[in-house]
Amino acid sequence: MNRKLLGLILSAVFISVCVGCGAENTTKEQAETDSAIIIEEGTPETLEEVTETSEVILEPTLGVTEEPSEETTTETDIETPTIESTETVVPEHGEEPIPEPQAIYTYTDMSATMYAQQTVNARDLPDTNGNKLGSLSTNEEITITGQCNETSWYRFEYNGGVAYVSDKYVGENKVEVQQQASTDNSGSSSAASNSCPYTLWQPVDDGVRISWYVTQPDPGWETNGHRQIQKGIYDTLSDRNRDNIPPGYFGYSEQIEWIYMGTYAEGNVYKQTFEYRVYPKDS
Repeated sequence: MNRKLLGLILSAVFISVCVGCGAENTTKEQAETDSAIIIEEGTPETLEEVTETSEVILEPTLGVTEEPSEETTTETDIETPTIESTETVVPEHGEEPIPEPQAIYTYTDMSATMYAQQTVNARDLPDTNGNKLGSLSTNEEITITGQCNETSWYRFEYNGGVAYVSDKYVGENKVEVQQQASTDNSGSSSAASNSCPYTLWQPVDDGVRISWYVTQPDPGWETNGHRQIQKGIYDTLSDRNRDNIPPGYFGYSEQIEWIYMGTYAEGNVYKQTFEYRVYPKDS
């Protein structure tokens, strides 16, 4: 009797425990289901708030590199503007300076026949800086084709090309040339009694050249101070041109003409002309 009662009591307790466990599991599953329903039925604003306040931890994935999106700009995508150097290149010590550009000349075309008034140089430029191409003799005829507007020098036909001559030494007419006096058997000059028509030992300065008429030989070269006059001519030309010598050049006064004018009572008379010339230092 007691055993039967004890068996019934134990069976009732076991059934009660099993029923309780099943109810608890059912309650948990129902609670999770209700929670999921509440999240799915939430408004978009609620979902965004949950996303913003939730801390997301991304674990690194080995072997996978995430490429940045096209909209993402990294520091390496920004181009740095290139700044060109404005540094002036200064020639190193010892280098030759850049030569200055030549002057530009303009001309007025013309056609005329002229004659050299004395022996004069023909150059490749219309000023004394031009290179010497040759020379014209007294009364040599030339055909003028133009005149330089800057220097007034004439352009003329010369040896199949062109050359330039100073307008001061050509003219429209020939000049009368004094012939050297002939000598008789006694050796005396037939013109020795004539007085020289030129002013002797008087420098004439045209702003570029300085000329004078001299006798040769000159017995009074030392005593009459003619040597000092010639030195004054050299000094005048040097002072006038010293500051106009370009870098790499040197200059000095020199004789450019020695023209026989005739024999007179004063002796053999010559016209001597001086000019300041500039030459390269390596010439």
